[in-house]
Amino acid sequence: MARWRSGITLPTSPVFYLLGAVSLVAGIVISAATVYLVAVAGFWLVETRGLQIFYMLASGFLGGLYVPIALFPQWLRIVAAATPFPSIMMYAIDVLSGIGGAAHAAGLVLAQLAWMAGVVVIGQLLTRAGRRRLEIQGG
Repeated sequence: MARWRSGITLPTSPVFYLLGAVSLVAGIVISAATVYLVAVAGFWLVETRGLQIFYMLASGFLGGLYVPIALFPQWLRIVAAATPFPSIMMYAIDVLSGIGGAAHAAGLVLAQLAWMAGVVVIGQLLTRAGRRRLEIQGG
């Protein structure tokens, strides 16, 4: 590992950079898809601002934006891992920093890809259901 004067380490293996690129793209797609899920809730809700605020707070907290997930108590780590939020940011940071080795990084990327597939499929299903429900009035 190459070291900067501040003590931050960069992985020397190109595996981490390749997995990191995949992880970053997956995180971006998961983020966009989960925001879409909040927006598609508008088919059933009159007002979505409350849901948007809840999403913003929950995703930031459970995604490790405010406090790194490694500092959570065990029970809260389990709760966070049961959501797609760590896949948006924290997993990409862990992969790019090389924390836990190549096998751990690959596992995080696989978890991200699973969340990405799940969220995209749910978004498609909700969009189809919402289109059947949608009724446009007026002229």
